[in-house]
Amino acid sequence: MHLPESYIHRISRYLDESALVHGEVKADILDHMCCQIEAEMEQGESFDKAFEQSCQVFAPEDLADIQADTLYFLTIKRNRMLLKTIFITAYASVALYVMGFGFLDFFKFFLADQPTAYMLSFILKTAGVSFFCFGFLPALTLYGYRRALRLISS
Repeated sequence: MHLPESYIHRISRYLDESALVHGEVKADILDHMCCQIEAEMEQGESFDKAFEQSCQVFAPEDLADIQADTLYFLTIKRNRMLLKTIFITAYASVALYVMGFGFLDFFKFFLADQPTAYMLSFILKTAGVSFFCFGFLPALTLYGYRRALRLISS
């Protein structure tokens, strides 16, 4: 069974009056409401009665929650990956930098060649600073920017 265009427009106007902002979420809910109304109409209900029942299931205050939950679950994997990147780069940069200082004495003691010890220490410190500047800081900035956008949009 397919709903006439006028019925679909009525359902769409109902959703336009709700707090739905994202078109994809609105389209999905419109599809769910149409399917539910079609199922009720196949059981002998009138469109008006089926529409009322569907409006009770998809109440305006619930639609905002549905939209927020949908957006959360769509972005959670990306946020989790970004947080992992932040923690890994932070740990790696600090570990490399500290090893550069700590191993300097170790290198000087065990290596007869002092310039090699200083060079290895310099390489570790440079790697630590590079991880911090080009890994941790950009990832942290991106995470903060995304959080700010979410706070502004909600």
